[in-house]
Amino acid sequence: MKDVRVEMLDAHATRGGVDLAVFAKHPGDFHALKAMHVFSGPPRAWYAVTEPLAMACLSGMVEVVLFDARRDSPTFGSLVAEVIGAERPAELYLPVGIQVGWQALGGRNALLLAGGGGDFPGDPAEPADTDRIPFDWAP
Repeated sequence: MKDVRVEMLDAHATRGGVDLAVFAKHPGDFHALKAMHVFSGPPRAWYAVTEPLAMACLSGMVEVVLFDARRDSPTFGSLVAEVIGAERPAELYLPVGIQVGWQALGGRNALLLAGGGGDFPGDPAEPADTDRIPFDWAP
């Protein structure tokens, strides 16, 4: 998907556990950080990215689904699903105009960190079962 990046995270073992340098490659780009507890079960909504946004999953595993709602984008209308988390540490960088939804995987809750989006996730842009976005959240 145009302008969406996935960068794998380096995990370093320490005496206290594992250190992840989240958002360290782009210092100062993310003025607001918010941790979100993602409950297992179906997602509730799609959210609009209104400022450049970075996401990482700190605990558990999460499927993050992106819908390109940018009419002037060559990838308008396309979907991309990424799985990130403890077993696949990665950062997602999302441009303005993307709609994003997520769900915890493996029957466990997860902890998702979002950076840069100000009040993200804010109000839902679409319900999870909208016909406008051609994605089925069923397992």
